[in-house]
Amino acid sequence: MHDFKKKNSFKSAFYSKTGLFFLILLVVFLTKAAFSAYGKVMESRDELARQEEEKKALEERKNYLSSAVEALSTKEGIEAEIREKFRMSKEGEHLIVVVEDSKESDGGQGSETGSWWSKLKHFFGQ
Repeated sequence: MHDFKKKNSFKSAFYSKTGLFFLILLVVFLTKAAFSAYGKVMESRDELARQEEEKKALEERKNYLSSAVEALSTKEGIEAEIREKFRMSKEGEHLIVVVEDSKESDGGQGSETGSWWSKLKHFFGQ
């Protein structure tokens, strides 16, 4: 009979309004913690993907720079780089610089607008 009273007192404490309140409070806190952990997992996945993309870009840059260093380690590579950057030539060679026409350099867009405007002015006699 004594065991029955212990079980009954536990049930009454568990099913009382205060017990249910604490149980609901516990469920709310656990749910909040679960959602917080889920948010951190998703954030970590996004960060991992971003870091992997950055790593890939850095590896590509490293490969490019190492090939550029290899090219500059030869005499021909150094000569080609100097010719390109400083527009220099060897003795006996001539350097030709091609300058684009201003009408062609803007893609023809500016000259079309100007000619249209000038045609309109001419039409109205100005």
